[in-house]
Amino acid sequence: MDHNDKILITGGSGFLGGRLVETLARRGARIRVATSDFRHCARAARFPVELVKADLLDHEALARAAADCTLIFHFAYRFGGSPTEQQRANVEGTRALAEALLRNGGRRLIHISSMSAYGAPRDGDLVETSLPKPINDAYSNTKLAIDRMLLELHRTRGLPVTILQPAVVYGPYAPTWTIRLLEQVSTGRVALPAQGSGLCNAVYVDDVIAATLLAAEHKAAVGEAFLISAAAPTTWGEFFGAYEAMVDKRAIVHLDDEQARIEGRKQQQGSSLLGKVRRELARRPAVRDYMLGRPPLKWLEAGVQQLPVSA
Repeated sequence: MDHNDKILITGGSGFLGGRLVETLARRGARIRVATSDFRHCARAARFPVELVKADLLDHEALARAAADCTLIFHFAYRFGGSPTEQQRANVEGTRALAEALLRNGGRRLIHISSMSAYGAPRDGDLVETSLPKPINDAYSNTKLAIDRMLLELHRTRGLPVTILQPAVVYGPYAPTWTIRLLEQVSTGRVALPAQGSGLCNAVYVDDVIAATLLAAEHKAAVGEAFLISAAAPTTWGEFFGAYEAMVDKRAIVHLDDEQARIEGRKQQQGSSLLGKVRRELARRPAVRDYMLGRPPLKWLEAGVQQLPVSA
């Protein structure tokens, strides 16, 4: 990394961004961390970094954060709102960063996308030239929209951008693929179809960071998107089995095809918003009666009246 670089890291208080802050700070890099909430910055604040407030909805704040920065690592992602609102916030926030880099003459924007940008899982190999498969998922569709927007800016205006699309990222602080899985195998069960033989494309956090730093240095990476995974996939049985071993508890339940279909339907029904509302209202009859008496919520009545009342 060039010691003359002034580096902006968005999402530097998160899982991947936080690991990059640690890596670069130990190398003596000059780092500015943009965050939407200073309360989440304890990990980054251990190092001599500049912390600035900048939300993806505040394009002026993003421009100020990017001022005098030659290199931007963009990890930040804004969840919440409708799928349309989520896409607008993230696509336009990323566009604001790209415009700031172009105005300032910065040398590289590294955008951390996701393998999810390719949409629905598929059989066979997934490569960077694979066509996305449509899926009803706001996160996947937003990542795809960002990737396409950035590559179009590269094509039409010469934006020096590289896009990285990690697979399943695990390691310390990983909220989904480490912390949540440890909690799951510690407190419940994990139902795996096909005897756990399905392939899991997992990659360790430090390997993603290594790829991120390489993307910032190599000229051939400009204008390209790269899938980031391990040298070879593992199986879901092996992946979850490693967490079983950590907590010394058996939690994996293997399902045959029919059991997997039944389990999938249960999870789909149980995770729906209406399902959650129904369960909560069944546990709280006083709240249920109050809500059903409110005119805007009369639409709940047909479903909720059939629920058993429990204490």
